[in-house]
Amino acid sequence: MQKEVALRENLKYRIRLLGHSFSSIAAELKISTGAVSNCCSGVIKSKRIQSAIAAKLGEDPAAIWPSRYSDHPDQSQNENQQKEVQNDKVSGVP
Repeated sequence: MQKEVALRENLKYRIRLLGHSFSSIAAELKISTGAVSNCCSGVIKSKRIQSAIAAKLGEDPAAIWPSRYSDHPDQSQNENQQKEVQNDKVSGVP
């Protein structure tokens, strides 16, 4: 939970530095500010909101939320490592 709050606050700070806010993004998307905040902290998932935030920051959404994008290289590598560990446990490899 603390990690998600930290990500939300970091995104909020970076967006403010660029002259935007969660409120301005929400207005552009015609949604509530709470929806933007909840998306940033992982309460809800919305590619539309993530894309808007990433666009303001000039980044790829998968770089901001790698766990939400299974085709992201870092996530795929992490998943493969987890599968290897699970396979080792099943096969009895220490």
